[in-house]
Amino acid sequence: MSGLAFQGLGWIIVLAQAVSPRPGLPLAWVHAVALGWITLTALAVMQHVLPAMAEREWRFAAVARASLVLIGAGALLLVAGFLTGGVLLVAGGVSAAAGIAAYVSLALLSLTAPAPDAAARTIGRALAATLGALLLTALLGSALAFGYVRGDAALLALAPVHAIAGIVLWLTVLTTGVSARTLVPMLGARTRLGLLHVVAGSALFAGGAVVAAGFSFTPVRNAGLAIVAAGVISYAIDILDRLRRASTPVLHARLAVGAALAWLLLACAASFAASAPAFARVAVVAALAGWIGSMVLAHLLHIGVRVLATAMLGEDDETRPWELLSTPLALALVALYEAAAVALVIGAWSFASLPFAVAGVTGLAAMFLVGANGAVALRRARSLAGSS
Repeated sequence: MSGLAFQGLGWIIVLAQAVSPRPGLPLAWVHAVALGWITLTALAVMQHVLPAMAEREWRFAAVARASLVLIGAGALLLVAGFLTGGVLLVAGGVSAAAGIAAYVSLALLSLTAPAPDAAARTIGRALAATLGALLLTALLGSALAFGYVRGDAALLALAPVHAIAGIVLWLTVLTTGVSARTLVPMLGARTRLGLLHVVAGSALFAGGAVVAAGFSFTPVRNAGLAIVAAGVISYAIDILDRLRRASTPVLHARLAVGAALAWLLLACAASFAASAPAFARVAVVAALAGWIGSMVLAHLLHIGVRVLATAMLGEDDETRPWELLSTPLALALVALYEAAAVALVIGAWSFASLPFAVAGVTGLAAMFLVGANGAVALRRARSLAGSS
């Protein structure tokens, strides 16, 4: 719920950019979305993913859950700090970094427990690597908060590394890795190209690390981007094959996943010209709002609804998510969200007020439909619970 609130805050910031542009608004938006919405949601879900997929139980689970409060508070302070500067920005950077450091430390401690099989060990290593990237992102962000307030050019030079670590090494690698499993129930199609999935994950992580390490050196940066592009293309081939063979009657999930893939390819292409500010803005917005945002939406409309059904109807319930959703409402939500993302990318490119205004209004309308879809699913789940 906090993650969704941050998504709404992100659309309000977009509207503010349309009405009264201020220098801190773009960075406030990035952190509301990347940290407040997506990362906070991912870490909350990982409370269940680590035991279910890595087959290791959390150590000090209550402390890990409590650290989410610190991360959420840090995200809120960062958003406020980019608009006001000074102590709020530093407090936000320190709070978010402290919460993430606590969470990641406990997750890594939990992953040191023996795994029951090779698959669980592989998943554990992948989670450890991506969580390590998150910790690096948080530590760099904390340093950048000090640099932003003090105007320290040496610290501010770390901003591209912070962005690459957060968007590629943390969010993109996590999303591609988790989707290998979650797209099975969503699409009803398992991968036939397992090797491509391994290539995609390895290339994204290795290429992102090269870009982050050599961002200031054009040949090294371009070599890293080429490796990332190879990972993106490998992932795209696998997902397109699965979309073609999809057997579940959830058109909204297929549309959201297909849109996410298109946004990923756009973000990757724009990153090759990121030395130009307009292309850099397009790459960031297409990655966060388009690629990762669309994938979060697809999961919300399927796995999120399935969690709701389990909560209402019990662990043994087999009601499928599409039985609880209104298809027209779900399709309208995807359409509105993607329209908002398109307008936002146009605004990021042109910095014109009209696209930002359209994006903000459309995005908030999509948020309203998130609530409407949830209400329909909840009502139908309660009806099934009553009849049983």
